Amino acid sequence: MEAQTLTRVVVSTEDDEIMQVAESLAGKNVVIRRPQELAQDVSADAPMLQHAVREVEKLDGVTFDYVVQLHATTPFFTAQDIDQALGLVLADPAADSVVSVFQVNSFHPSKLKQICGNRLQQYVEQFEEKTTSRRQDFHPVYKRNGGLYATKREVVMNWGRVWGDHVIPYVMPDYKSLEVDSPIDFFLADLLMKHLKGHASIEEAIK
Repeated sequence: MEAQTLTRVVVSTEDDEIMQVAESLAGKNVVIRRPQELAQDVSADAPMLQHAVREVEKLDGVTFDYVVQLHATTPFFTAQDIDQALGLVLADPAADSVVSVFQVNSFHPSKLKQICGNRLQQYVEQFEEKTTSRRQDFHPVYKRNGGLYATKREVVMNWGRVWGDHVIPYVMPDYKSLEVDSPIDFFLADLLMKHLKGHASIEEAIK
């Protein structure tokens, strides 16, 4: 791991194939076998993080200051993003967490509707849309991109939460915030990965 702010990296998984890949890349001490009850489709993140922290602290004989969760489904996150995001929360004594986000346009709350009976109505009332809207006129709204959650240890271990009450945003561009949650997402990510070959960074590739 090239990120300078991380002191320990762990892959938590119940999958043997993922374990083998992680071990081949970073060694056996990077893998923590996740219990099956924490690896279901409905499993929450906080209990999994608590398990991983307890196991690693026991193995290493340390107590960590922060817990950082990185999702493999946001593949264009970089080590520089990790360091910059952690730098924000470490620089603010009042903050207990930092979460990566990006500004939404296509799915802005002004465009979100619900169907009541046979009538199309606004889903978020305070963003009522009377006519078609230009994205340039939108009030900025941000969405978590699933890339990074960095939180003080006590928030995860004592409160059972992934982020706390004083959260700092780490704002990322939309082109680095692609989440792979469906086959079409995977297809788009694969195309972008192929396009990135031969470029030093994603920013250089999209110029």
